[in-house]
Amino acid sequence: MNTTYGSQGAAQNAADRIHADMINPASEAYNADYAKSAALYISSSGKAGTARWAIPYQDLDANGKPVDTKWRVTVDTRAKNALTPAEKAEVPELTAQQTVSL
Repeated sequence: MNTTYGSQGAAQNAADRIHADMINPASEAYNADYAKSAALYISSSGKAGTARWAIPYQDLDANGKPVDTKWRVTVDTRAKNALTPAEKAEVPELTAQQTVSL
């Protein structure tokens, strides 16, 4: 799942905001597992853990050329509380009611 932005700068600003909210214990969007994983990523110089929100990307074709001008930021359900209403609207999977089968 991802959110889209019109420029690399806008995508990076969103990625930075999402990441900062998710590692800040005072934030409603704080996620302890993500914060631990991000700390591991930083302490290992990128060899372990995750910081996926910190890296906007463009979809590329087989020749490595961007398929459009949009920039994307990867998100999953852990990021739900860090997203703006407009970002949440782009990712219907985050607002769909989850069902569990036992």
